[in-house]
Order: sequence, then structure tokens, then C-alpha cells
Amino acid sequence: QAIINACKDTLTTNSIRGETNSNRLLILHLGTRDADLEDYAKYYADSDVEFMNLPHIHATSRSARMLRAIDAAQCKNWYPQLASTQGLHDLSALNKAASYVVANVDKHKPPVLVHFSN
Repeated sequence: QAIINACKDTLTTNSIRGETNSNRLLILHLGTRDADLEDYAKYYADSDVEFMNLPHIHATSRSARMLRAIDAAQCKNWYPQLASTQGLHDLSALNKAASYVVANVDKHKPPVLVHFSN
């Protein structure tokens, strides 16, 4: 309820309609851009929806497990195994998403909802 109330408080100018609200809810969807989700996002008039295009949540979780297994095994041929996990790519994408949220909160101070499911 606090997020909903914060989004209603201050009206200023919206890039879509020419009127913004500094308290617009920022919905950060970590998954891929999907036509169905984009249509669904249109119903959230007082929010901004951003897609971070991370792979499916189960693939991301699997690559993290593979990274931990490579570290635990301490194999001599760790580099090819590391490249095959896509783990560093996923970590990079997660860091990008986190940086995006931090920059927006620092500059605009919006309420933020992070969503990750496919």
C-alpha cells in the first residue's frame, strides 16, 4: 500500500503523455521483453516498465550452480568450463540491472518493484 500511495503523491511530467510523476513506480522486469508483458504493462499507467533481458530464471540459477561447482572442483581446465556456463554473462546482466536501479533511485527516488519470472 505504501508503494501505491507514494506513486499517487507528486505529479510533475510523463514522457509518454507529457506529464511526469517523480514518484512513478519503476517496475524492473528482469526477464526478456515479451509482447504479452508489454501489453500487460500498458495497464500500469502510473509506472515505468523496463525489461533487462536476462535468460529464464531457471537457466540463470543453473549457471550460478555451475559456477560454484567449477570453483569447488578447482580443475586445471576451468576456463573452458567457465565459458560454457554463461555465468559471467548472467552476473554482468544482474549487475547492469542493479546499477540501473541504483542510478534511478539516486536521481529520481522512485519506488521500485523488481520482477523476475518467465
